[in-house]
Amino acid sequence: PPAESYVGTAADGCPCCMLSWVDGKAADKVIKAGARAQTVLGTVGDGLARLHSVPVDASAATTLRDFMAGGACDVRKQLSGEFGDELTASPRVANHPFLPFYARQLAELRAAMGAPGLPRGLLHGDPFLDNILVSDAGDALCGFVDFEDGCVGPLLFDVGCCVGACCFGADDTLELGRLRALLAGYARVRALAPAERAAFVGFVKLTLLCNCSWRFKNFHVDRPELLTPSTRCAHEELQRRIEYLEQPDAVRAVEAVLAETFG
Repeated sequence: PPAESYVGTAADGCPCCMLSWVDGKAADKVIKAGARAQTVLGTVGDGLARLHSVPVDASAATTLRDFMAGGACDVRKQLSGEFGDELTASPRVANHPFLPFYARQLAELRAAMGAPGLPRGLLHGDPFLDNILVSDAGDALCGFVDFEDGCVGPLLFDVGCCVGACCFGADDTLELGRLRALLAGYARVRALAPAERAAFVGFVKLTLLCNCSWRFKNFHVDRPELLTPSTRCAHEELQRRIEYLEQPDAVRAVEAVLAETFG
C-alpha cells in the first residue's frame, strides 16, 4: 500500500503513523540476554537525546498536546492535586503511611516542574527499557514504541524518568556506572542546560513519585482484589529510591556524574 495509508489521526486528534513491524528487541530483554548494560544505556541515552532534538515549531505545538493536557505519566493530575484528592477520599487507605509521604513529595514535585528556564520539546513520556528497541548487541537504536504518554513538555522529564527506571540496582540505590553510560550517550547529541542540571535530582524523584503513586493507587484503591504479598507493596521499591535520593551523599554522587559528563 502507499505510504499515506499508514498515516492517520487518532480519535483525540493526535497524528499517528502505524507500522506493521519494527526491527529490534526491547532493551531490558537484551540486557537480560547478556548484552553489557552500559552499552545498552549509552545507546538509549543517545536515542533519547535525538528524540529531544526534533524541532517543535509553533504549528506543531498547536497540534501536539502539552504535558498539562495529559501524557508524561499523567503528571497533570499530580500537579493539579486531583490524584492526591482521589487518594485521601478513599476510606481504604485513610490511615496508610504512604499518604503523608506522598503529600511531602508532591510539594517537591511541583517545585521541580515549576523551575524556570527548562528547555521544552517532544517527550516520549514513558522511556522505560521495555519501550525502547535496540539491536541484539545493544549498540544500535532501532526505535521507541508505546507513545501513548507522548506530549510536549520539559525535556528533563524523560531523562529523569529513564534514570529512575533504568539506573537503580536491586538494592534500590543508584548504579553510577549505568547513570554515567546513559548520560554519556545523551551528551553525544545534546547537553543538559544549567537549569536542567540544577533540577536533575528533583526530576528523577518526581518521575519516580508518578510511578510509585500510580502503583499504590492501582492496588490499594482501584483494584484491591488483586492484592497479593508481592503486589501489596509494589510501590515500596520506588519509594525507597526516592528516599535514597534524599540522602546528601546520593545527591553529591549524582552531581559529580553530571559535572564529569557536562563539565
